[in-house]
Amino acid sequence: MLAMTPLRLITGMSVWIKLRRMLGLLCFFYACIHFSVWFWLDQNLDVYLMWGDVIKRPFIIMGFLTLVLLIPLAVTSNQWAIRKLGRRWTLLHQLVYLIACTAILHYWWHKAGKNDLGTGRSQSMAQCFFYC
Repeated sequence: MLAMTPLRLITGMSVWIKLRRMLGLLCFFYACIHFSVWFWLDQNLDVYLMWGDVIKRPFIIMGFLTLVLLIPLAVTSNQWAIRKLGRRWTLLHQLVYLIACTAILHYWWHKAGKNDLGTGRSQSMAQCFFYC
């Protein structure tokens, strides 16, 4: 989502901006599926076990925070919300920068716990994030 404007500037093609909403909703869908699989397979659909794990491990706190912050963006990603919220819609959707940070922290802390933080994928994520 954050790379759409730089891609438009580099390629001169406006198609990237048209794909931004779909990509944002795809990110929300992925986060929901990711959470659902974790809740089902790792926590056995037990809410108390889930909350214990959320509080105990910082990377899960970041993942949960990322999902919660994505909800208002997904709900307001339609023309009706854009018209109703006006300028506040733009302010609300600037949360995407905070969400990108929490998602990267979620990934890095999870990798740090497995002692494979130095993998090429982690480094390329950092480069992409700081480039944008």
